[in-house]
Amino acid sequence: ELALAISAQARLPILFLFFQRRRDFTRRFIFHHQQSNHMKQKIIISDRDERRIRSLLDTRRSANAAEAENLQRLAGELDRARILPPEEMPSDVVALGSTVELEDLEDNEISTYTLVLPHEADASQGRISVLAPLGTGMLGFREGDEFKWPVPTGTIKVRIRRLIAQASTPAATPVAS
Repeated sequence: ELALAISAQARLPILFLFFQRRRDFTRRFIFHHQQSNHMKQKIIISDRDERRIRSLLDTRRSANAAEAENLQRLAGELDRARILPPEEMPSDVVALGSTVELEDLEDNEISTYTLVLPHEADASQGRISVLAPLGTGMLGFREGDEFKWPVPTGTIKVRIRRLIAQASTPAATPVAS
């Protein structure tokens, strides 16, 4: 009876708030779901790369919200990774210094990148920083793996087609998953 007593004009703001909260919940659920699917795949990172990247993260402070979010994602990737000594790294894992061929699964475009630290990055030479969204996304995945990753223009879905050149390590050997 109370609901009937509220005028139609008074109900509009209540309905607006209801749908606004529902939309926000849906966005958070979809984003979390995309991240959860990505995080189910275990990645592998050498302890040397982990130390170098954590040191980089410790020195990096960003006023830019988008960059801060990328740094947080990279820290999350390190936290969920299987960390191995360089001599136990599988030969097909993307690491700092690896040159990889990627396929965009939306438009089938093939691109080649070398994953590097920020001071070595040069887009015109195909060297992508580990701090860039795509660089963070491909770190630790293996040849043949597919992943979705948020980028400034939306979300990309990529397959690692092959490693063209592996990062220099003492010995890259296959490891049981």
